[in-house]
Amino acid sequence: MQDTGYESIRVERNGTVAEIVLDRPEALNAMRISFFYEIKRAFEELAADDDIRAIIVWAEGRLFTAGLDLNEAATGVLGTGGNGSASSQASTNLSAYRKIKDLQDCFTA
Repeated sequence: MQDTGYESIRVERNGTVAEIVLDRPEALNAMRISFFYEIKRAFEELAADDDIRAIIVWAEGRLFTAGLDLNEAATGVLGTGGNGSASSQASTNLSAYRKIKDLQDCFTA
């Protein structure tokens, strides 16, 4: 059984085993910002499923992942936040730190 509602991954349940599949082979499974929240949601949903005993993580394509999608991260993490106001370098750095910490927390799930 396959769960839908994800853009960067897919979740398949097969009895007591679930599979989380990185599913952007055309982009070498580069991790968009939305990927982090999808992976968190998938693990939380699977953790709440009493029938699931194991989770396998694998990827479609020739590469497990190219890592962070740098094109998106440049604006989504390191950008000014899109509010149009100038900010100090310290404020920009703090904002980037908080966003990165939030993304890393998604793997805690």
